[in-house]
Amino acid sequence: VYANLDSFPEFDLIMVDEAHLIPRDSTTMYGKTFKHFDKAKVIGLTATPYRLGSGLLYEGDDALFGGVCCDVPVTRMIKEGWLSPVVPKSTDTEIDVTGVKKRGGEFIESDLQNGVNIDSVNMPAVREMLVQGATRKSWLIFCSGVKHAQEIKRLLNAAGVTAECTTGETPQDLLDEYIKDFKAGNIRALTNANILTTGFDHPELDMMVMLRPTASTSLYVQMVGRGMRIAEGKKDCLLLDFAGNTVRHGPIDMVNPRVKDGDKIGVAPTRTCESCGAIQHAARTTCEFCGAEFPRPETPELEDTASTSAVISSQLKPVWRDVSEILFSRHQKAGKPDSLKVTYRCGFNYVSEWVCIEHDGYARTKAEEWWEDHAIGPVPSSVGEALNQSANILKPKMIQITMEGRYEKVSGYDYE
Repeated sequence: VYANLDSFPEFDLIMVDEAHLIPRDSTTMYGKTFKHFDKAKVIGLTATPYRLGSGLLYEGDDALFGGVCCDVPVTRMIKEGWLSPVVPKSTDTEIDVTGVKKRGGEFIESDLQNGVNIDSVNMPAVREMLVQGATRKSWLIFCSGVKHAQEIKRLLNAAGVTAECTTGETPQDLLDEYIKDFKAGNIRALTNANILTTGFDHPELDMMVMLRPTASTSLYVQMVGRGMRIAEGKKDCLLLDFAGNTVRHGPIDMVNPRVKDGDKIGVAPTRTCESCGAIQHAARTTCEFCGAEFPRPETPELEDTASTSAVISSQLKPVWRDVSEILFSRHQKAGKPDSLKVTYRCGFNYVSEWVCIEHDGYARTKAEEWWEDHAIGPVPSSVGEALNQSANILKPKMIQITMEGRYEKVSGYDYE
């Protein structure tokens, strides 16, 4: 299309799949195409609406899109059976990226491969794959470079695993043959470098291995997404994350794309189950995968020395507070539909959140999700109806509080 722009009539609508690949630069092929068809509406579809180095596609002065018009959360798609659960397990072997430099927000591949493609990482990682993946039939392994992918393939072959290596250097006919045999079950494992991420579709995939650290939130989510296709007889997909991406970015339904990829965002709020080794969000009180109970957070006692922590909001960690009362009221704002204000009394403190029952679009969708998660019965159509049904809203024993700037936000709930 770009090479023949003048040959096409004017379009009314342009739809772009994998919209996270669109650069913000207006001088690119995408930018020039959009400018040529300047009367057309543009709709983007993607599982990851953010880019490395520039954050959300619909925020900022040079935003590509005006906003999100439809958002279907991962947790809902898993619950309804459209996606397969992914079980992230902690590993004994961990890749150390200390000293690996970044360019454009992402680890430099040559430096990364030199730091990762070493016997002290590769050999114990392969041993863990053999143990953890003993009952898994189809393995996809993300490596840190071409040489790394070739070495992991060699070690797997030496251990008796049928494996092939796929990279950007693999001839197309050979690549097609490997993928065909992999999907047919004739090859158990594929190692890869920089391919088989966005768009690769093999529903029967039941184990993924991350040997490639990434600072890109979108790449991380796209890699995890390869294992979420559903297939007959498939219960879940095991994720062995030697690269620390799960801890670096958080569970894929809890990532923070508003922070530009590559920025120093600290460690994501995760916890590892001591019973089964599964990694999950820190707010959970029981293991999502085996049901084991996590220790309840202790109530801190007053110290007799001055605190050395949290002098600015960015240093504050999430805290749990007991809820003594929950209050409901109508919130009105000029020029906006009314919303349901939910206020939690925690001792002498009050923390509120707003449920946009009467809004449209994305805000209404989030309100429906909130009601389904926190109340019994159908989602109300108005704030008045919600207030009448407030007795159906469950009262949490505790809530988790996170600071966003100067404000407190409810980020977790404990219903026992």
